[in-house]
Amino acid sequence: MYVIWYGGAGETQAVSRHGERRRMKTAINLNEKFSKFSEHWSPKIIAQMNDYHFKLVKFRGEFVWHDHKDTDEVFIVLDGEMTIHFRDGDVSVKKGEMFVIQKGVEHKA
Repeated sequence: MYVIWYGGAGETQAVSRHGERRRMKTAINLNEKFSKFSEHWSPKIIAQMNDYHFKLVKFRGEFVWHDHKDTDEVFIVLDGEMTIHFRDGDVSVKKGEMFVIQKGVEHKA
């Protein structure tokens, strides 16, 4: 499953593999970025906007229960399907859909 996730708090900037921010001059090709890594549950920052990071991640299985005290989190599913688990129920997010989790809400994917 391929997912973009956006979290944290100008102008959009790309982030180099060394963590350097630079002004974007071309569009980011998501398929190309996904092809550069194979590990699961290891988010890769591909751009930064203000204090927010745009990250790509490949999922397999489930992640641990957690929350984000200071920021909302959004998942956009590019391929496959994911289930976000909450203490009071689950939400299915399919290819072409997105879901926003409010800050402070415990969840796992």
